[in-house]
Amino acid sequence: MKAEYVQVQIELPEHQKEVAIALLASIGFEAFEETEQGLIACIGRESFEEERLNNMLEVVNCTSFRTQLLPPQNWNATWEAQYPSVFVDDFCQVIPTFRQPRPGFEHCLIIDPKMSFGTGHHETTRLMIRMMRQLDFSRCRVLDMGCGTGILAILAAKLGAEAVTGIDIDPWSYENARENVQLNGSGPIDIRQGDARSIPPGEYDLILANINRNVLLADMPVYAQHLKAGGKLLISGFYQTDVPSLLQSAQALGLRHAHALKEADWAALLFEKTRN
Repeated sequence: MKAEYVQVQIELPEHQKEVAIALLASIGFEAFEETEQGLIACIGRESFEEERLNNMLEVVNCTSFRTQLLPPQNWNATWEAQYPSVFVDDFCQVIPTFRQPRPGFEHCLIIDPKMSFGTGHHETTRLMIRMMRQLDFSRCRVLDMGCGTGILAILAAKLGAEAVTGIDIDPWSYENARENVQLNGSGPIDIRQGDARSIPPGEYDLILANINRNVLLADMPVYAQHLKAGGKLLISGFYQTDVPSLLQSAQALGLRHAHALKEADWAALLFEKTRN
C-alpha cells in the first residue's frame, strides 16, 4: 500500500529557511523544496501533528502555512522523474545515478544528493564550479571545507589534483560524500567528518569553502594558516551584500582578492595568499 503524505507550504524569509528545514526534519518531515516564498515540506500522514508544526514555526516567527493531503503514489518514481540534471556551461554536467549523461561536456559528475548540500542546483555550487574551471589543479593538494555531497572534491580530483581532503560537520554529508566518491571512481579523496579543527596538518595549494558567511568569517584565519604562500582560497555560500566584510577579513590575513563571480544575489570570491 502506498503511503499518504501531507504537504505543507510555508511562507518565510530566505535567512530562516535553513533553520526551518532543520526544525521540520526534527519532527519527522522528510522532503523539502525551497521556493521564492519560503518552503514546501512533506511528512507522512500518520506522523503529522499540526500543533507540533505550529510550535516549531513559532521559533522562526512564522505562523502562516497551508496544508494539503497528497494522494498515494510512488514517490521515488515521482521524485526521479522531476529531479533535473544540472549543466554548467559546456564544462560540467551533474547527474544522479538514474540519469544518463549527455555528450558535449568536459566532465560528468554522478551525485546522489540524499540529504546533503551540493547538487549543482544552487547558485553557489555553480559559481564554485565556474571558478574552478579557471584554476590549475594539476599536482595540487586540495582541501574542500563543508564538502556536502563531495561534488567539489570530486571535481577537483577530475581536474588533476594530487590529493583531496573533504570535510563536513554533518554525518549525513560525510556518508553521502563517501558514497559519491565511490560512484565516480574518484581518488585520492579523503572524506572526514568534523569542522575546521579537523583539518589535517600541513599546507594546501587550494582551499575550497562553499559555506555560509558566518562560518567563513570565523574559520578564514584557519584556512589562511593551512594555505601555502601563493596558494588560493575559493569561497562562496554568501550574498553579494556580504562581500565587503569577507574582503576586509581576507585582506587582514594576507589574502589578496584575485577574482569574483556572481549569480542572482549570490557571489563567489577567489583569493591568493601573499605572505606566510
